[in-house]
Amino acid sequence: MAAAPSRMLTSLRSLPASGSGVARGGHAAVLVVDADAARRSVLEARLRGSGYEPLGVGTAEEAREALLHREPLPVAAVVDEQLPDGDGLTLCAYTRAEARTAALPLVLVSGAVDPSLPARAHAAGADEVLFRPLYAADLVTWVELLAGRSPADGTVTLQAQALPVQRVLRALLCGRRPCRLVLGDDGGEVHVVDGAARAARFGTTTGERALQQVALFSTGSYHLSFGPTSADDFAVDVRAWAADYEPGLRRWERLLPRSVPLDAVLVQGPGVTAAPAEAAPLLRLFDGHRTVRECLVASPEGEVEGLEAVTLLYVHGALTRPVPPRPQQT
Repeated sequence: MAAAPSRMLTSLRSLPASGSGVARGGHAAVLVVDADAARRSVLEARLRGSGYEPLGVGTAEEAREALLHREPLPVAAVVDEQLPDGDGLTLCAYTRAEARTAALPLVLVSGAVDPSLPARAHAAGADEVLFRPLYAADLVTWVELLAGRSPADGTVTLQAQALPVQRVLRALLCGRRPCRLVLGDDGGEVHVVDGAARAARFGTTTGERALQQVALFSTGSYHLSFGPTSADDFAVDVRAWAADYEPGLRRWERLLPRSVPLDAVLVQGPGVTAAPAEAAPLLRLFDGHRTVRECLVASPEGEVEGLEAVTLLYVHGALTRPVPPRPQQT
């Protein structure tokens, strides 16, 4: 979460410069049903940028024609609740009733926050309900999650390189469907209920810090399971995510290309005597066995601030790579 720089980081930033940063080594169609041409155009542009072929229509009748006759069938549909010749709920119900489109993933979008709408939309066949104000990027992420599949399929396996966890988390917080995101390799999970993250774990860390660690350190495969989940440890909705988490996530992305690699193993170096006293708890974590990632997870500092501090300590020689032992002479 965003916070003012600590005394440790302020002291490290004031050290004399002694070097530079460390360098680290056929489109599927999506049906968009919205009478607002300008809004439809924005979403269509986002879909094209993500490799989809948007098929935009402004009425329910045009949508039904596309669903009945378009070949191949779109991989998902985004439907506005209010249409000039009907409503999105009726169109969702029609889509589910037709054999050809019964399994088509459907996202319903509404401009009015109605607590009863998610249940009514689910009954009509919508896979998810999103309320405006809403970023087109979050809608596209939902398309990527659902395209070619449905939450009814159970657990979906995704790759962080193709669909970053932090993007998915933000999109999930825009929705209403309960789900659980489970990391494949890093031993973490997040429970989302009614548009808010309610519980998180990363290794032995729990709570809101674990939520940030899941967003920062997730690599490889992860799993998304739609269905009932009960958790109420805290509540982070999309507004809190944007205000308290995203500034740090953006800073992290800027730091990574010039930082010490997260899988590097470091030890204290000759420059440790010039390091500020505030850095001592962080420095003690580097024992020549733990990686930078493991030290950041265990650090009393925040992960983002900790990564900048580790890189500065490395640049100034307070941290260094361990010297390999000399081979014994025979």
